[in-house]
Formats: sequence, structure tokens, C-alpha cells
Amino acid sequence: MKTEYRLYTLPESTYNNSIIIGKVVERMEEMNNEEMKQMVIDYYVNLQRIKKAETGINEELEYQLKVTRNKLSALGIPAEDYEM
Repeated sequence: MKTEYRLYTLPESTYNNSIIIGKVVERMEEMNNEEMKQMVIDYYVNLQRIKKAETGINEELEYQLKVTRNKLSALGIPAEDYEM
């Protein structure tokens, strides 16, 4: 019995996205705890800046702030230290 192998290719965009996602995962694995904390702090501060400039109610922004506050808390960082 002969074994047949077929090569399937992904669409170009899927392939590029897979490479990008793979690189992000590699970087996250290399990231130490202090770098991760700093990244979450920076993200939270950026969300605070957006909120300060916001003129209306933005439910998504409020949700992202809530999630990020929880992440800071899980990392042992008081979110209050970074409130604007």
C-alpha cells in the first residue's frame, strides 16, 4: 500500500497572522514578571488618559478599565496609585 502525502497551504493572511501570533507568544514567554507588570501599568495609564479625554459614556472603555484593574490587583499592584 502506497502512502500519499498532500501539502495544504494556508491563505497568505492566515499564514502571516500565525507568524505574528507565534512571535507574540514567544515574547510573552521570554517576558519576566517585572516586564509584565510594567506592561499592564502602561496599558492602564493609557486607558486613564483616554477616559480623561472622553466626553461621553464609553461602556467598552469602562469594561477595559475594570479588567485592567483586576489584572493589576492579581499582580499585587494597587490601581489607585495610577488613577488620574
